[in-house]
Amino acid sequence: MRYFVALICLLIWSSLLALGQGVPQAVNFSITIRDAYDAPIVNTAVNVRVTLFYETDVDNPEYCAIYQTVTDSRGDALFRLDRDMFAYGCNGAPSIDFDEISWVDGAYWMQIEYQSDMAEDFVDLGYIELSSGFYSLVTNYAFVAEKIDGLGLDVSTASDGDVLVFDGATGKWKPFHFEIEGGSTEQGNIFTDVREFVDLGLPSGNKWATCNIGAGAPEERGNYYAWGETSNKTNYELSTYAYCEEANSNNLTKYCTYPEWGYNGFIDSLNWLEPSDDAATVNWGPNWRTPAVADYYELMACCTFSDDTVNGVYCKRFTGTNGNSIFFPIAGYYYRDHLVLYYDDDWTEYWTSSLDYDYPSDAWTFQWYPGYCQIANARLREEGYPVRAIYDPTHGVRPIHNGVPGETLVDSRDGNEYATVTIGEQTWMAENLRYEGDIALGTSSSNTRAYRYYPVGDENNVRRYGYLYNWIAAMNGESSSNAVPSGVQGICPEGWHLPSNAEWSMLQFAVGGQNVASRLASASEVWEQGVLTQVPEFGSSGFDALAAGAFASNYENYWPLGYSIDFWSSTEFSDDRAGDWIISYDNVNFEKVDYPKNYGFSVRCVRNN
Repeated sequence: MRYFVALICLLIWSSLLALGQGVPQAVNFSITIRDAYDAPIVNTAVNVRVTLFYETDVDNPEYCAIYQTVTDSRGDALFRLDRDMFAYGCNGAPSIDFDEISWVDGAYWMQIEYQSDMAEDFVDLGYIELSSGFYSLVTNYAFVAEKIDGLGLDVSTASDGDVLVFDGATGKWKPFHFEIEGGSTEQGNIFTDVREFVDLGLPSGNKWATCNIGAGAPEERGNYYAWGETSNKTNYELSTYAYCEEANSNNLTKYCTYPEWGYNGFIDSLNWLEPSDDAATVNWGPNWRTPAVADYYELMACCTFSDDTVNGVYCKRFTGTNGNSIFFPIAGYYYRDHLVLYYDDDWTEYWTSSLDYDYPSDAWTFQWYPGYCQIANARLREEGYPVRAIYDPTHGVRPIHNGVPGETLVDSRDGNEYATVTIGEQTWMAENLRYEGDIALGTSSSNTRAYRYYPVGDENNVRRYGYLYNWIAAMNGESSSNAVPSGVQGICPEGWHLPSNAEWSMLQFAVGGQNVASRLASASEVWEQGVLTQVPEFGSSGFDALAAGAFASNYENYWPLGYSIDFWSSTEFSDDRAGDWIISYDNVNFEKVDYPKNYGFSVRCVRNN
């Protein structure tokens, strides 16, 4: 049976360059081994033999080493060519040390072979040419220019200190610049991936990677990816983007929620990354994934965050309740062919796996800057942003907690009774709050006075849909919180509280994490027919969200019943806006947004346990 290498990515570790020896400390490889039927050779212990030849002199190998590794569930095997490899003059090569190879004397060819049984011969996986410039300490740029002359490389932008690296995405060599004294590079694919994770004690059990995808140290930027692509590249624009036609963002060919954005009306209603399009999963394996919006909400809510500097790099550090921490380095983003650094290089964004449902040409990012972090911007999918991964042994498929009906809640203030439901670790009211108290009945909006409203202005709707409240009424004079629990009783009964954004996010996790609005909704006869009602799991959680509409302060009128429901959170967004979570008839996402505090929205309370 014939085997072959489907992919070879070559990476070089930068620290050696400061040694001034012109010798690589390590060269890293990823190979995918497939059989003659293109099926991967999975979960198999292998010996990988690497033999180096000067130019094309295959009859006189100069170096040979054997590395023992194991292919993963996709047939990928990772190995590292360095001084620690077992080099004993195999395959007819002399017994020399790694640093005795005359790297600066010219180009080398490398042969890779594979063996799964020591009783069997090695199987030839193929050859690849290495340029001497790839390894050189390029303090003498003229030398490198001479060596690469005639290879068809555009080195017009190269300068002293650049080295050549092989870009597996394009199959071409290109120059990259190193900060010789330990600084960072402009692209991360020249570093070894560090696949380590940290347990921050999060309620979901999420374990966050210590490094960005493609980085060799936590302070390095790592690779940049267009959303839904799994290889970094040199140019990030629509003409190179994988999921559109004719370089037009209205011609999407995947992840499209509305026909007016799709190529020839294409729509697939996918609004989060599938594993095959997830840079974390494809590059690091099935136990890794790109965080969704909800994952970042949990990180922000359940950790303390602070500004930090690590090895001269500005970072945002997150520390869990168990004292463990991770940090995100400043990274900027790639627009077309150049790296863009915001303002004073103190603002950065990272991809989430979540599409902007309403504008499918965009996807959501996690954003941070001095003193603050948020999910606030949807960015063009073709642009290049870094990715921080989550280690998820469930392969990204979370267990779904259908609700368990609880005891009836009796509000001692007015005698109102409410059904309750336990979903995951939380117990929620399964009806909207109907508390009246001394809250004035409103017919207009206010940012300073507490108001309640009848749904669509009709008091007969209160029994089923509850009251609508402005944020001032919902908070009842207490301060904003995004903690778990929020600690804000607000307008809720004794022993219950107004949920924070983080607690709403926990509910989102508990019912599946993505496309969960249908599970949270109930009573299809009060919802307009749309994608929400067409999901088989419609109403399965027992949360029983009804389309109560809202009081819209901008027009001093009501949104009609049947189309949507908004729930206030205890988390303030700005002086005049606060977080709310929306379910809409035409969207399967349960989404966090922010609205003016003088809108009238529904209130659900969560028990203090």
